[in-house]
Amino acid sequence: MASLVVSIYVVGFALGPLVFAPLSEVYGRLYIYHHISNILFLIFTVSCALSTQTAMFVTFRLLAGCVIGPVGGGFLNEAASWRWIFWVFLIFGGVTTILGLLFMRETYAPVLLARKAKHLRRTKGNHHYLSQHDIDHNSVSKVLRGCLFRPLRMLFTEPILFILSGDVSIVYGYLYLVFTTLTFVYKDSYGFSSGAAGLMFLGIGIGMFISLVAVGMTSDRIATSARSRTFLIPVGLFWYDWALQAQAFWLVPLVGMGVLGAGIIATFVPIQMYLIDTFHDHAASALARLAMMRSTVRATLPLVGGQMYQYLGYGWGNSLLGFVALALTPIPFLFIRYGQRLRRG
Repeated sequence: MASLVVSIYVVGFALGPLVFAPLSEVYGRLYIYHHISNILFLIFTVSCALSTQTAMFVTFRLLAGCVIGPVGGGFLNEAASWRWIFWVFLIFGGVTTILGLLFMRETYAPVLLARKAKHLRRTKGNHHYLSQHDIDHNSVSKVLRGCLFRPLRMLFTEPILFILSGDVSIVYGYLYLVFTTLTFVYKDSYGFSSGAAGLMFLGIGIGMFISLVAVGMTSDRIATSARSRTFLIPVGLFWYDWALQAQAFWLVPLVGMGVLGAGIIATFVPIQMYLIDTFHDHAASALARLAMMRSTVRATLPLVGGQMYQYLGYGWGNSLLGFVALALTPIPFLFIRYGQRLRRG
């Protein structure tokens, strides 16, 4: 049931960008991404907290779609109840939404130019002031039709998007497999409580933070080559799984998770920047397709993770994933060599 709840939530991540990303290209990033999305998140989070039936909870968990969350969630569940996890989400989400309403501003250039043209038409009384966004503006129904088909069309007509989406999807599938099994692994293998097991998420979180800082410091030098440190992912998987299999001291698999987290960030961030630079004005649609494929895989893998560990054990179960990650390691280097040719095509 725990894996199902996580998977249902991630399915929301897959479906949401298909609608919201293209709409943001028409109506602006601020209203779509922050105001509307945050308000919907708050509404569905309240619905999760007030759920009285499993079907009701799963439905609103789908519609709701930080490492600190799992850490605090275990202790909060022990001290109060699972409902308070959602009330805390609501408090932080509400504060964020209010601050965004007060201080965030639109940044999408076509929408800003359209607003400037509208202001000039109103103040000058001249209706010839038009931006390219006004000329290309489509009806809501046309935008919604396009939002369902453009990401799919881009996936199958853009080899860059197809290959990199597959790579990132598998990587994020590993991440959510760890998320859905980590608590049970440390409770069963090491006898940890739910709260103490939640602290183990700090391992992958610290690895992600260190990697994020490193990627930020080096991205300007390596962005043009789309290089990423994917070799960290198989190393982290092999380290984590065989440490568990050997019942090593609990800190040893935790370090392996840190290496895995570093590899995930060092893979995802450069790929996302590469896609933004490649698709320019349609970057939101490209990232929507990336999010859909990524979320589909990461919603599926946790559902089969328990059975995989049951039949193969922690060692060979994660090693199977490690060998797949090892096979994907050459992808960034192939883009270094052939990426320009693919972009021209």
